[in-house]
Amino acid sequence: MSVKIELNNNNICNEELSDISDILDKKYELSLLYDYYGELLKDNHRRIFGYYVLDDMSLGEISSELGITRQAVYDSIKRSTAHLKEYEVKLSLIAGSRQIRIYCNDIINQLNDCNVDQSVICSISKTLSKILEV
Repeated sequence: MSVKIELNNNNICNEELSDISDILDKKYELSLLYDYYGELLKDNHRRIFGYYVLDDMSLGEISSELGITRQAVYDSIKRSTAHLKEYEVKLSLIAGSRQIRIYCNDIINQLNDCNVDQSVICSISKTLSKILEV
């Protein structure tokens, strides 16, 4: 199925789309770091970071919810982000997971290029999918 998206240049320019894409990429990366390493954060930092990344709350909303200043929220998010990135540098769980996904896809592609029975390919693909779920 193909989806065609038409944008009216008067409403959204390429620069705005690029900015939106950058914001989404950053949010995705932060949520991925949180998924892998969030439990390593202190409870208060984890709560604030979760509000910001997962619940998409603003600094003002979080500060009102927790009764702290916006600056304290900002500092906590910045500190948590630094810790999460440091964990990834040291442990490389996300990078390793991405590499495993690439290897699994390579195996599937190589099997599809060979003269291998479809039932064998299907069985191996299911096994590789289970590996990727872990």
